[in-house]
Amino acid sequence: MEDLDALIELEDGHFIVDSASGRALLIVYPPGSKGKAVRLSDVLARLHLFGVHGFKELVLEAIVDDADGQPHDIGVFPEPDAVDAKIEIEISEDGMEATAVIQPPLHAGAWISETVLMNALSNARIIYGLKQEWKDQLLEPVQDARTIMRYPIACGHAIEPGTEDRVQYEVDPHPRTVPREGRERVDFRKLNVIPSCEAERLLATVIPGTPGKPGITVRGEIIPVFPLNEVRFIAGKNTRIEMDGLKVFSVKAGQVRIHETTSLMANHIRVDVEDVLRLPAVDFSTGHIDFPGTVVVMGTITDGFEVKAAGDVIIEKSIGNVHVHAGGDILLSEGIIGRGDASLNAGGQIISRFVQSATLYAGSSITIGDAVLHSKLVSGLDISIEEGKGELIGGEAICAGVLRANRIGSRLETPTRIVLGLDPETLNKLRALDQEILAKARTLERITGHLRLIDDARARKKPTDPETEKKLILVKEKHAVLLASLEKQRRKLQDHIEPNPGSSLTTLEAHPGTEVYFGVGILPFRVIGRPTHGLRLTLDGRKIHAGKIG
Repeated sequence: MEDLDALIELEDGHFIVDSASGRALLIVYPPGSKGKAVRLSDVLARLHLFGVHGFKELVLEAIVDDADGQPHDIGVFPEPDAVDAKIEIEISEDGMEATAVIQPPLHAGAWISETVLMNALSNARIIYGLKQEWKDQLLEPVQDARTIMRYPIACGHAIEPGTEDRVQYEVDPHPRTVPREGRERVDFRKLNVIPSCEAERLLATVIPGTPGKPGITVRGEIIPVFPLNEVRFIAGKNTRIEMDGLKVFSVKAGQVRIHETTSLMANHIRVDVEDVLRLPAVDFSTGHIDFPGTVVVMGTITDGFEVKAAGDVIIEKSIGNVHVHAGGDILLSEGIIGRGDASLNAGGQIISRFVQSATLYAGSSITIGDAVLHSKLVSGLDISIEEGKGELIGGEAICAGVLRANRIGSRLETPTRIVLGLDPETLNKLRALDQEILAKARTLERITGHLRLIDDARARKKPTDPETEKKLILVKEKHAVLLASLEKQRRKLQDHIEPNPGSSLTTLEAHPGTEVYFGVGILPFRVIGRPTHGLRLTLDGRKIHAGKIG
């Protein structure tokens, strides 16, 4: 109670200026016993602020002095001018929506009329998508509105997208992607599947899509439909196209190979029917193989022999120091132990259970079942080593996209180099350079072998030809210099690969000795000291980001 009494005693006087029927009313309240009284000057300032006139200062002074808390008529309180509601039209960035923004009326001003609304729409050039129910809602006055209100008033018509052409295949277009058990497991027992056909068989049909419909904005502007990609068949070997390009037929029996390419306006599908050559083995009885179709080797290939095919090459047994070239895929049901000189070169993908001491080039992906040891892999797409041990130990792996392996490197800190982001142009340059390096290396090996024979003959005190030996030594030195120069060019070419933001590496375990490069101008990632587990490397701007799997 004492606090309340003190508060009342200290309260200052105050006043109110009110209005009623155009007259100004002044109410002055007295202060507490210890408070400050209202000053006449403060009252006059308030009256001038409100525009009150017709008052007398002597009367005001008496009211202030009395401070009786009662209203006193002191003069004229001018009423403000009425302000009608205002309207603005806002249009969305895409031109598909128009919104009316209403500033409410003030002091008994008028609401938006239909004439005002239509003028606003005309000024904003709104000619399409006006909704009558929205218009009626907007024209209905809102009583005692105090804040800005927003009303949808028109909407455009969105594009109605069409459907793209699709292809109905009568044969499996991607047979090598089907034999999988679980997410990433490849069934190596089914790699020899060849999609085949008889003569005069329908292979594929284009089911035409439907055209889309253009859109229109609230201003009547037409939004064109982007043209959809169309499917176009290309007649390849032993095929013909009928029905205005909508159907493709085989001309003869053989293996069906389908190659799809996408351009800006169309998807081109080339269909070939390849001859199939089946061999029990490749050895001295067959010689080198160069076949314009697909080659299936049911046995093995003797060291030193070469197999070339315009289509696929399928080998059902392990191979060694051999060279295989395929315009399509290379499929090894078992694997390759190349002893440093073997090579596989495919325009498509390469699939093998294991690889040791060999060079692999694939225009598409490389999938290895169990392990890659001391080899060179170059892929125009992805590299996957995830079956069994899933090991990548030693050598070099280069790919355009994603590399996945269970383990990279070994406890012995075997140097293992990985380069990610390879572009198609550099892939072709590397392929040509490596073929030249292989040819020079083979020549150098043969020369070295001849010199070794001369040394053996000399040791057995048999006659030798000093002139021949001298020539061989000169040729050996020349080829050694050439080989070193080519290797230097190769490394320089790798070091200038442009970074690809879509490249990445994923591994469960990476050992010291592992180096990962993402292209020119980016510091490599190196595993040092101890193994790294659950590693995922991606490109973050101009830096390598090391994260965890999962």
